[in-house]
Amino acid sequence: MHYYDQHVHSKYSADSSASLSVYIRKAIREGFSHFVVTDHIDLNYRAIGEHNICDIEKRHKEMVKLQKEYPNITLLEGIELGYDENEIPWLKEFANNKLLDIVNLSVHIYNCESFYYKEMYKEDARKTVNFYLSLIYDAINSGIDFDVLCHFDYAFRTAHEVDSSLKILDFREMLEKIFKCLIDKDKSLELNVKVQKLINDDQHVLDFLGLYKSLGGKNLTISSDAHKVSKLARKCDKYIALAKQAGFNEVCCYIKRKKYNVGIMKMKRRYI
Repeated sequence: MHYYDQHVHSKYSADSSASLSVYIRKAIREGFSHFVVTDHIDLNYRAIGEHNICDIEKRHKEMVKLQKEYPNITLLEGIELGYDENEIPWLKEFANNKLLDIVNLSVHIYNCESFYYKEMYKEDARKTVNFYLSLIYDAINSGIDFDVLCHFDYAFRTAHEVDSSLKILDFREMLEKIFKCLIDKDKSLELNVKVQKLINDDQHVLDFLGLYKSLGGKNLTISSDAHKVSKLARKCDKYIALAKQAGFNEVCCYIKRKKYNVGIMKMKRRYI
């Protein structure tokens, strides 16, 4: 097995219009053995109206058809599940869908407001990041069945725009709690390329990967968070190199919710 991008959004997410067939053709051109799409399940997301919910069954029907058209690549299905403390039973139901190969867990909102926007940080950016990380911790311990924690530094990225003096290790206490919990539950940490490109600080990556590894962290994914076909696996090669520098020799892939380890040295270069 070769590694492949495991955080990808298509037209089945409200914030993407990307065609599955065009994604698949690009994945084939780039030499991928597998392609997985992980569309949003975000409830009460005011920024996009109300909900951002992938129709898993409808998407599955299209994926079955596409698998017949493209037999030389294995097509997989997943979701990015957005945590909301008020919707845990519903989120558990989504996560338990038998059609899924991978469940990515993330936090985007609180009380319907998105951590993407700077308004949430202007009063006290440090406090907002700490609160966001507490929600991450709650999400991991919510009983939702997931495989990968996505972009734990999502809020840090915006906070850093507001206050450039902030460093990720300023939040070491909360990070240690999060990372130890992931390790205890045998879940994976995602290195999210989209967020890292916006932060644009290699030391930031080495700092959090170093902390994770020092605590015993082994499970890692490196994903683009693509919402456009052109972004599929884009610049992942840079972050593969940083993961190696931080001492990681393997990354994780998921099929039918089972974890497989892939040696970084065996990863194809076809990340552009």
